[in-house]
Amino acid sequence: MPKRREPQEKDIRIEVRVRNNLILKKMEAAGIASVAVLANRCGISNATLYRLVNMMESPLSTEGGWKPSVLQLAETLRCSPEELFSAEQTENVLTKNRSFAEARFAEVQAAIASLESDALLPENIVLEKELKSAIDGVLATLKPREAEVLRLRFGIGCKEHTLKEISVLFGCSGDWIRQIEDRALRNLRRSSREGPLADFLSEGEQQRLVPWR
Repeated sequence: MPKRREPQEKDIRIEVRVRNNLILKKMEAAGIASVAVLANRCGISNATLYRLVNMMESPLSTEGGWKPSVLQLAETLRCSPEELFSAEQTENVLTKNRSFAEARFAEVQAAIASLESDALLPENIVLEKELKSAIDGVLATLKPREAEVLRLRFGIGCKEHTLKEISVLFGCSGDWIRQIEDRALRNLRRSSREGPLADFLSEGEQQRLVPWR
């Protein structure tokens, strides 16, 4: 058995995601389980509401007043816009709402336990389902063989496969599978900017697609 020792380097990477908690709490209080449902009730696009929830779009217009989408959101949630956005949120827009932090395992062990309950919040569960549905929808725009290659290659609903493993399954060469993969990814990148995945990805993430890796 290897001898245990305290790691000298930070051995844990934590993904940090920032969202507007004021909106999320109003959603919970109103029994609204997802951004998509709220957007439908408000009559605004999923993409617009997603950017507001993720603090990637200012709630204020260029003239300094509340945007029509924000007023509609407040009306739907039966509150004032001031209850949905703090002063800091009106003055600051995030270029991205995800980042990473590094730490030692011993430093975050307690934090992991406290975060496990948050992962079961209804809006997080529904958001994951919405993202999966969006990925399935985009894959459906590809040719069946292209979609199947990507599912196998990146482990969507299965374990990840190598090019060699996929070539054996399809009875062809690994180079041919790579060509199918490259063509499918080009099509998928275009779909991510124009289709349902655009609601879930920032501009940088769309450029770095594949989104589920």
